[in-house]
Amino acid sequence: MPTKDTQPLPEEKQFSLISDEKLLDLYAALLKCRALSRRVFGNRKQAQASIAAAVAVAIDLIPGDTLSTTGPDAVARFAKGRSLKTTLAALTAPRQRSVAKVIYSAMQSASLHKARRSKKAAVVLCSDPSEAHELWQDSLRDAASKRLPILFVCCADAEDEVIAAAAPDFRLASIVVDSNDVVAIYRVASEALTHARRGNGPTLIVCQPWRPAKRSLIRPTDADPVLNMEKYLERKGLFTAEFKKETVSGFARQLRAAFESNAT
Repeated sequence: MPTKDTQPLPEEKQFSLISDEKLLDLYAALLKCRALSRRVFGNRKQAQASIAAAVAVAIDLIPGDTLSTTGPDAVARFAKGRSLKTTLAALTAPRQRSVAKVIYSAMQSASLHKARRSKKAAVVLCSDPSEAHELWQDSLRDAASKRLPILFVCCADAEDEVIAAAAPDFRLASIVVDSNDVVAIYRVASEALTHARRGNGPTLIVCQPWRPAKRSLIRPTDADPVLNMEKYLERKGLFTAEFKKETVSGFARQLRAAFESNAT
């Protein structure tokens, strides 16, 4: 599960091991969030693009952490722990927030967390960072200079490295990771949040489709975070068809009941 470091987190020599239980939690959350997204948004590319990042980043956020996202944010908040009923109620009037508002909100929260000397952190999850590059760079520079407890997560095209390239100039920890690899994103996000909670400042994570070599094509399984996760679990002896079936069918029943409840 490759990652490409641009400037690794300074105090961390290697990623911590992930327990089998957490791996299965990640897989189950991935299945549920994809089902929720497909039920509500269909297979729209933009809606599906950041599911792996949303799950990996949000699953371990603690109460009081701030999550700011662009576009419909229900899937990320469901991964963070919001109930299915509340999530579906919020989807009746989905929010569409500009990049500027999302970043401003997260920066304000991070400044407040720092002023209160809390262990809380802010997260910016952006599914399309192609707009407002100048705003991104100004925000990265400001967050780094103030050592704010904030994590910037961008889901970008493979060729869009403008944001990541700017990070080292601001002395900002940054990493580029495969956008279809939920385990890799979870690892770097966990380390980045620990980094922020210790008062060591922000981190930038850029999630991009990974290509092992120039001009090589992404195979269908490489572009599917669920299939990638299943292959990973198989290698560790953790994947079973029964677990997948129970998770998918169980959540389908919950989803159906929640929709029916909200409709009455």
